[in-house]
Amino acid sequence: LKNLVNEFNQFARLPKSNPLTGNLNKVVTESLVLFNSTQKSGMIEFQADENLPSFIFDPDQMLRIINNLVDNALAAVAEKSADNDSGRIVIRTHYDSVLKIARLEVEDNGPGIPESLRERIFEPYVTTKSQGTGLGLAIVKRMVEDHHGFIRAFSDGHTHTRFVIEL
Repeated sequence: LKNLVNEFNQFARLPKSNPLTGNLNKVVTESLVLFNSTQKSGMIEFQADENLPSFIFDPDQMLRIINNLVDNALAAVAEKSADNDSGRIVIRTHYDSVLKIARLEVEDNGPGIPESLRERIFEPYVTTKSQGTGLGLAIVKRMVEDHHGFIRAFSDGHTHTRFVIEL
């Protein structure tokens, strides 16, 4: 099965990056339109840094990154809070004007990443989902690296996970 997935992965290469000058807050807002129409009101909160300037990135890839992280957060929140309405996802943008770094964070109050997987979460075929392929975060990491950025995951393994992307 792993060989088949590897062959498919070779066949289905990611599209070439197409960087343009864009507004990251706008891309996040566009991504959330789909999620907010299908989720409980107030489950997803966007805290936009209005001082975030336009900069060069691939808006399609950034949309895929956001969609993947929010999909994962929704699955984690659903797993933890299937019987109540306490699921919450917060997306934040922040601009560090001194370092000239744009930061995108996606945080959820799901069960967190098990300690045994924290060091490997961005490797292919590593997943916490029973139905997952383990390719989503590996692809996200690759797209972030295509933008000369960094992605990190923080989790206490019990109550939340936060992904931080710096561009």
